[in-house]
Amino acid sequence: MASVANFQALMGRSAEATTTIRRALALNPLSPGAWANSAAAFLYIGLYEETIKAADHVASLGGSAGEESRCQALLALGRNEAALAACHPADTAPSKPPWRCCLTS
Repeated sequence: MASVANFQALMGRSAEATTTIRRALALNPLSPGAWANSAAAFLYIGLYEETIKAADHVASLGGSAGEESRCQALLALGRNEAALAACHPADTAPSKPPWRCCLTS
């Protein structure tokens, strides 16, 4: 359902996407995938603080799929240093990939 929200957001149907996101998360609040898709949808809508919160929640559930959305939201908010730190973490152990998301060409 959260992937439907991504489609709605990309189609410019922000209100519908937001409703779909909230419903998807209510139905499956422990799904890192639902939270990661929600982070992406919030990013497409332009709700950058919500994007960061959703990406942080993905991480709290043990996932990393929201990191690119988090990085892009930080850049959109002008938090360049935080984006750099998020995309290139100091801890680059194999279980924590060095996110380059939106900072590389």
